[in-house]
Amino acid sequence: MTYIEQGLTANENILYKISYFWLAIWEVWALFFMSFFVGAFFNEEAGLFIFVYAGYRHLVIKTTERAVTSMRIIQKTGIVSRVTEEIKFDSIETVTVHQTVFERLLDTGTVCITGRGGIVINLSNLDDPLTVKKEIDKIYLK
Repeated sequence: MTYIEQGLTANENILYKISYFWLAIWEVWALFFMSFFVGAFFNEEAGLFIFVYAGYRHLVIKTTERAVTSMRIIQKTGIVSRVTEEIKFDSIETVTVHQTVFERLLDTGTVCITGRGGIVINLSNLDDPLTVKKEIDKIYLK
C-alpha cells in the first residue's frame, strides 16, 4: 500500500496516478551504462560517482508518488525524509502547463498548480501533461 493510498479519507479515492515521462527513467539507465563505460576506460572514481548519482536518481523516481484524488492533488517525495505537497480543489486558483518546444515534441512537461496563499506545486517530468491538466480540470471546474 502506497503512502497516498494510506492517507485517503473515508469518501476519497484515487482518480488518476501521475507518472514520470519515459525519458526520465531512460536517463537513469543511460547513467548506469555510462558509469561502467567511464569506470572501465577512463577513471574508476568518476565511474563510481556517476553510478552513485544514477542510483540516487533511480531512488528519487521510485519514491515519488503523485496522484489526483477526488478531493485533492498530492505529491510525495523523499528517500529518507518525506516531503508531501497537497492542495485541495477548493483552494486551487490556477493550473498551468509549461512546455518547451522540445518537450511539446516529446509530449512531456510540467504542470504548475497555484493555490490560495501563494502555494505552488510543480509536477515536473510528466508523461502527457495536458491529460494531467484535463484530469485536474474535470474536478476543479465542477
